[in-house]
Amino acid sequence: MSCVSNLALDRLLVDELALPERARIERHLAACSTCRERKGAFVVEARALAPLLAAEAARAAASHRSPRRSVWAVSVVAGLAAAMCLVMVERQASDTTRVKGSAALEAVVLRGDGSQISVLPGDTLHAGERVQFRVPGASTYTLVALDENGAVSRYPTAGSIELDSAIGAERVIAVLCDRPDIDVLAAARAALHAAGGDPRRVERLGVPCPEATIWFEQRPR
Repeated sequence: MSCVSNLALDRLLVDELALPERARIERHLAACSTCRERKGAFVVEARALAPLLAAEAARAAASHRSPRRSVWAVSVVAGLAAAMCLVMVERQASDTTRVKGSAALEAVVLRGDGSQISVLPGDTLHAGERVQFRVPGASTYTLVALDENGAVSRYPTAGSIELDSAIGAERVIAVLCDRPDIDVLAAARAALHAAGGDPRRVERLGVPCPEATIWFEQRPR
């Protein structure tokens, strides 16, 4: 397998992975020194920040306010687990796939505690997770999803979606224009067919509008 993503390491450290996925990643870590070093760096950073975060939570509780939330996703538990808490490193906009100019399609997993985890191209997501897609700075665009099972669908541009039980690669493309003469779904079906049904090979729909895209792997929870 390729190197473990930050998202997968996050979930490993907070024990959010199903047993088969955890075993797969641990086998990779046993053989890959680069990923072991990255995991170690996550742990060291979490240990350094845990006291600060705990103090912030205590201050907020004392003043009856909720702790400030950011793109850092933190899990603080007692004892040894507290030292293993996860801190999501803020991802720069360059981690998403951009179109010409400054537009980029971003995806985040929305957690039950209100925190968010940025999704990078090729990350593994799980059925039932809520994901929000957005193009910062764009007011009008269409979101279309293509998956490895041949399904092509439109996603809402407001709010979030809950991932279904489909397994395999999925690509989401933002078409940044509002032209009723363009059939985005038909263009997506044609692009997926031309790519042999593999959404990872679809980088553009070929419509006369700017596009931005991101893809991920979907697995059972």
